[in-house]
Amino acid sequence: MKIVYKIVAAVLALLVIPALLFFGLVHFQVKSVALQLLATISQSEESARLIAENGGAAPDTIDDTLSFYDIAKMVNEFSGDGEDAEDAESEAAFKEAVDKLKVRFISLAISALLIVVAAVATAVTAIVAKENRKVMYVALGGLVPCVLFKFAFETIAAPFLSGEISPATLFNNFLMALMANIEELDLSKSFYVIPALFLAVIAWTVLYNFTLPEEERLARKQRLGELD
Repeated sequence: MKIVYKIVAAVLALLVIPALLFFGLVHFQVKSVALQLLATISQSEESARLIAENGGAAPDTIDDTLSFYDIAKMVNEFSGDGEDAEDAESEAAFKEAVDKLKVRFISLAISALLIVVAAVATAVTAIVAKENRKVMYVALGGLVPCVLFKFAFETIAAPFLSGEISPATLFNNFLMALMANIEELDLSKSFYVIPALFLAVIAWTVLYNFTLPEEERLARKQRLGELD
């Protein structure tokens, strides 16, 4: 049973990493009349599907979720460096937006790294620690970077939601330029799977300790020097 406990606790903790990378954690809603026009005149299968799903009318809103892996690919494909801006004003706006977001993205990246470190530390502790209360303490510590991650993401979303920064400012791409504004940008409900996994490790540890036979509990307390 002890081996089963260790394996399950470690797996629960390590699931945090793919959840952080590949779950659709970022929810967004973008509205633009230009998008509606593009969907109407386009002959692609995707446009036909969108129109069919929207009751026969061309949609003017995109409401979807993206994983951070998807976002990284999109940024790599569409991002510019400001050198292709049509004029000095556009280039200046690009640099200003980058400067404004740089520290916020660094904070988000550090928070994400801390979540990964906490997940790995929880898994390692579950495997090697003789006292599984340490597993609960480390898993509880994993909740802290989750809170930091949420706040860091909100600071990134704020200038987009206020209209201070637009997608067209950051991306030298025609489709991005069609986006009039971002109406919603927040973490989806899937994000809460990550702290839930840390809590699941804690709950699993409590359940395991509760179901231990009395003689095993006494033996463990004796081993840890907790008996008088």
